[in-house]
Amino acid sequence: QETRSFHPASKELRDKCNQLAILLRDNYQTDIADLSTRFALRKWLNKNGRTVIGVSNLDELNAALNQYNNVIEGKMDENDGKLIKISQDFLGDHFNETWSSGIEH
Repeated sequence: QETRSFHPASKELRDKCNQLAILLRDNYQTDIADLSTRFALRKWLNKNGRTVIGVSNLDELNAALNQYNNVIEGKMDENDGKLIKISQDFLGDHFNETWSSGIEH
C-alpha cells in the first residue's frame, strides 16, 4: 500500500518509503507496515512507554494486534533487527527526516 498522499512527509521521503516497501515485500516477504508496527511497539514497550497506532478499518486493527502479540512473544526479534538495518541504510539521508505537523502552535 502506498503512503497516503495526505501524509505531511516530503514527496521524496514518501517515494523512498514506497520503494522500500516494495524491496521488503519482494526480497524479504515482509510488509513495511507490520515491520514498522513491531519496531514502534518494541521501542516503547522496552521503555515502559505508550504508543498510538492509527488504523482505518478492522483488518488494520487486527494486523496491529497480531504484531503486538508477535512483539510480546518475542517473535521475529532477530530477523527484524536485520530488516531495520536494511531499511535505515536504504533510506539514507531520509532516515530520521522530520516534518511539520501542519498544526499551528
